[in-house]
This record gives sequence, C-alpha cells and structure tokens, in this order.
Amino acid sequence: MINLGNFGLPNEWLWWGVVIYYAIMLWVLFGALCRRNLEPVTKFMWVFVIVSVPFFGMIFYGILSSVDSLDA
Repeated sequence: MINLGNFGLPNEWLWWGVVIYYAIMLWVLFGALCRRNLEPVTKFMWVFVIVSVPFFGMIFYGILSSVDSLDA
C-alpha cells in the first residue's frame, strides 16, 4: 500500500476517508441518474471535482515518496 502517513494522519484513516468519500459521491450520482434529475447534481459535481483534487495530489505524492524510498 502507498504510504500517505506524511500528512499527520495514520495511513489507514486517509485511505478509508478516500474510499468513503468516493462511495458517497458515486451513490449520489447513481441516485440522480436513476431519477433522471441531473440539474442539482451538476452543481454538486463541481464541488466533488474541486474537493477531489487534494486527494489525487496526496495519492500522487504518496506514490512518488514511496518510489523514492525504494531507491534508497
């Protein structure tokens, strides 16, 4: 597993937070698709994308830091 412990949180907490966050977002999107009412969700998805950027940044930073530690 990629080490994301450099952010002051235990590694497992960070991963479970990411998993739960995306599960909730997919549940909301799937519910909107089932109701065929996407207007409120399009505004909500912008917030989802903006909040996702730090998660992707942390994941890529964790990948890079774990690759650097493998070289040493």
